[in-house]
Amino acid sequence: MSKPNPTNTRLSPEEFKSEIAQRGWTYNALGTRWGITPNWVSKISRDPNRPMHWDDAVRGLPYITVKH
Repeated sequence: MSKPNPTNTRLSPEEFKSEIAQRGWTYNALGTRWGITPNWVSKISRDPNRPMHWDDAVRGLPYITVKH
């Protein structure tokens, strides 16, 4: 059996939220970056049938690193 192609695999709402958090983003910061409200980011994240471009956008987010 071949490995699924991540570009064709939709993120579950939990995976979507987890990917955002793992990369160091908050809905507020992400909304600012994308030009939408944090509430809209939340709505997108909860929709299991969201357009695939949102999954692509989350997968392409840079990691936020904090310098000490």
